[in-house]
Amino acid sequence: TLFRSGQGRRLGLISQIPVYPADYTVENVLRSAFSRLHKLAEEMEALTARMAAGESDSALLRRYGVLSEKFEVFGGYDTDVAVNKIAGGLSISQEMRSQLFDSLSGGEKTRVNLGRLILEDTDILLLDEPTSNLDIRNQHEVLGLVRQMCKARGITAILVIHDPNLALRFCDRFLFLHSGTIAAAGDASVVNPETIRAVYGIYAAVTQVHGATVVVPIGGAGQEPPLGATEQ
Repeated sequence: TLFRSGQGRRLGLISQIPVYPADYTVENVLRSAFSRLHKLAEEMEALTARMAAGESDSALLRRYGVLSEKFEVFGGYDTDVAVNKIAGGLSISQEMRSQLFDSLSGGEKTRVNLGRLILEDTDILLLDEPTSNLDIRNQHEVLGLVRQMCKARGITAILVIHDPNLALRFCDRFLFLHSGTIAAAGDASVVNPETIRAVYGIYAAVTQVHGATVVVPIGGAGQEPPLGATEQ
């Protein structure tokens, strides 16, 4: 899903369960990013036919010029290059591109959907639980690709995610919600035992493991922490 913010930025949304026609291949999904180009091309063809029929109205010529400029700016003549580049960066092989989208695994679907949004030239990616139903390997692969693409293209990703350890691994800023209000917001320092207890209702330690910050639950909801446990 693609839409514009009030500031004119292009926002792309990856939902948990992307839905496409049953006969769509991966290639079809990737190229659906160019639907706006197809609309421009159709209008340009209609105007070309009118001009070929003898119309020479100045407004028609101006409109054709505007459409032609937009078509080039949006990459209308280089879609093959763009698709090949993004597919390669996301490890979407030629073989996968010929497969039906519905035949893919959850992780593969997320990668393809991410590629489609990048091809739409979004400024901000909105990812609604992108790791839902993925195994641990695919969770790290997908979020690693998101982070890599954000850095390479200078775009922003906003994730809705329920695993604080995945957030710590791949995100730079954090916002915790509880009962419809903001419980904490900021850098990684807000991911602390107090925040975890306030939001999730459990005791936890926030510690370092091989240089990575991790959240380790040490007491269930409504329980006191185990004897001798620390929240440091």
